[in-house]
Amino acid sequence: MTESRSGSMDVLVPRTLDDAQRESFIRRYVEQQLAKTGEHPVKVEARSGYAVPDDPSVMRWAASYTTGPAHIRIW
Repeated sequence: MTESRSGSMDVLVPRTLDDAQRESFIRRYVEQQLAKTGEHPVKVEARSGYAVPDDPSVMRWAASYTTGPAHIRIW
């Protein structure tokens, strides 16, 4: 059985996305990054975004996640 762990990562999200698109973008990004190490997120949350001074077209979102077996998802 896969060990679970919690962590976080910053995700740069285009400002043009609506709420549903933003949540999907963040979830897909976290899934792609964790897949590089053979892990799967079972829970992903991002509560607030912050301006990026060097690039006004994006917002920096801190995404927290919990990993676990691939067949379990808690969105």
